[in-house]
Amino acid sequence: MHESATPVHLFTRDKKIECTTMWRTFSIVCVCYLVRVSLNQTTTKSQDESGQDICGGTRQARTVGLKKGETESLQCNLTRTAGPNITIKWYAENQNKVNIDLHVSGDTLTIRNVSKTCVAALYRCEVFVSGSSVCNQTFNTIVLSPPAVYIYPEEENIKIELHDDLLEIFLRRGGKKWEIVCSVDADSPSNITWYEPLRHGMKDMVIGYLGEKGNTATMTDEFLKSGDSYRTVLHGRTVSNNLSTRELVMGIQVGDDKTYNRTYTCSATNKYGTDSWSVKIMRDYS
Repeated sequence: MHESATPVHLFTRDKKIECTTMWRTFSIVCVCYLVRVSLNQTTTKSQDESGQDICGGTRQARTVGLKKGETESLQCNLTRTAGPNITIKWYAENQNKVNIDLHVSGDTLTIRNVSKTCVAALYRCEVFVSGSSVCNQTFNTIVLSPPAVYIYPEEENIKIELHDDLLEIFLRRGGKKWEIVCSVDADSPSNITWYEPLRHGMKDMVIGYLGEKGNTATMTDEFLKSGDSYRTVLHGRTVSNNLSTRELVMGIQVGDDKTYNRTYTCSATNKYGTDSWSVKIMRDYS
């Protein structure tokens, strides 16, 4: 019986994601009931009652790239699926190593509106003959996505105001360099750049960048020759998480009035797209 798919609204930072996992005429949402399921099932004979092998290449684990925002399918590699005593079940493992039982049977699993929030790191199809598990196949997934840029101050307890187009950060005068983090989630890796748009009402000036590989930040010769290079530093780093996050940190010193009310933009680009966000430095009078 056909059931309509109901999207689940999930929030990651400031962006809303709708995700629905569907199998043919049976629909489920991608965040569903959690149950404990072993990923290493015992394998018995892989023939049906007529002696025909049905498992094909299901013993081979696969790594698959799924494009963000697209509809992607995983297919259990069987020689045949028909038969009154053959059942195929799909399972998904979430980030906390607890398995999500998808409660579907079929050789094809379709994931709509792919996102890192909704796609499990591992899926497994398992084949049963007359109720006994005979073989299974695992799919390790990588979500291929354009970068997602997020900016935040490194120190806590700094006043911020979030607007539609930028983030305002309120900094006190002083000799220290305040660190502003451009955090980028993306597969594949991105080129990350800090620049000041329309510097002094003229043209954009690139401050520095972080290439696709490594964490060494490079400042441009143009900026190093500018009057602001003494109060600005850059460094890159990688965050250990499942989002493939890399960060380009800008340390900036504020003092006289001309160092406030200035906007800086962080832009990230990979082969799947581009994203950017801006921060405006405001004066904290407290």
